[in-house]
Amino acid sequence: MPRWPFRVLPPVDLLPYTGGGVYVLLSPAEILYVGQAKQLRQRIMDHLRTKDSITSVYFILVEDLKEREDFEEYLIKTFRPVLNRKGLRCRLVVVT
Repeated sequence: MPRWPFRVLPPVDLLPYTGGGVYVLLSPAEILYVGQAKQLRQRIMDHLRTKDSITSVYFILVEDLKEREDFEEYLIKTFRPVLNRKGLRCRLVVVT
């Protein structure tokens, strides 16, 4: 199992340009989402572009896919983030 601690965002400059890992997205009141990605920086930047409610991101570098998946599953089971709940689908609504 990977070791804590996470690094904290912002600033975005702390994100590594390459490498995989597990990340946690937070709003002021709760943990919104736990995810894992092969290209951590790219995935977190995608989230930050689309969700205004994210106030901070915690991440840990984990290169091994199996370890990433296991750690992500552990965090989801432990914290039960709002957007990771089974059956929940997020939709983007564009208002013009």
